[in-house]
Amino acid sequence: MLLCRILDFLTLIQSSFKME
Repeated sequence: MLLCRILDFLTLIQSSFKME
């Protein structure tokens, strides 16, 4: 599903922010 992919992408971005 597209929503699933968007959620996964958002999680990745959040992870990047937490890493910084």
